[in-house]
Amino acid sequence: MGEKIVSGCKHYPDCFTCPFPDCVADAPIGGEKATRLVKKARILELHTQQHLTVPEIVRETGLSPRTVRYYIRHYAKKARV
Repeated sequence: MGEKIVSGCKHYPDCFTCPFPDCVADAPIGGEKATRLVKKARILELHTQQHLTVPEIVRETGLSPRTVRYYIRHYAKKARV
């Protein structure tokens, strides 16, 4: 492994506030999974940090309301564990 990135990466601009549970830059994952993680991180940032509602997140991201609600519910379950 190389040096740790502390100023962010192409997926999120700041390591210290990044919503990913594990560093995406260190993970050997494919493009599709990385894209999903980036979408999830963006939804969670908009919901938890900017306090946007589902319809506002839908307008901001272009994702379906169902996808947005799924990611928010999924995150809430993990946060409670």
